[in-house]
Amino acid sequence: MTQDLKETDVTALDKKKKCSITGSKSEPFQENLIRQLSQSLDSSSLSHDEGSVLGESVVDAVQAIGPKNELEGMLVAQLISTHIAAMDCFKRAANPNYSFEEQQKSLGCANKLVRSYTALVESLERGRGKSGNEQRITVQHIHINDKAQAIVGDVQRG
Repeated sequence: MTQDLKETDVTALDKKKKCSITGSKSEPFQENLIRQLSQSLDSSSLSHDEGSVLGESVVDAVQAIGPKNELEGMLVAQLISTHIAAMDCFKRAANPNYSFEEQQKSLGCANKLVRSYTALVESLERGRGKSGNEQRITVQHIHINDKAQAIVGDVQRG
């Protein structure tokens, strides 16, 4: 598989792969989302082989996340693009040829992108019902007689 996400190759992907990348059975949606994802990747400074590796790794990452529908497909495309942009900012921040101010600006951009990435992951997990921040409240009707005492809470005997 060479440069799966190059614009000229979008129509060459088989239907099953397009569906696994986008979470959709709609061919216009598939082609548009894959094209948007490919355009968000800057492979202009990469060799042909490096571009192929980038394209393959993006396809692998999207398939590993496994979007189940169009909304998840869009979120996953944003996740991948945000991750790549954040890593690019981190790379710039580590460049010794950049001034301190330029490095700080790159770190600020990376920070914003990482926060966006986290929000996207949380949104995807919430949509899949995997939110780890679930709170449960159990309401029980309890009768307490006059002059009686009650404890509200979790009581454990030791």
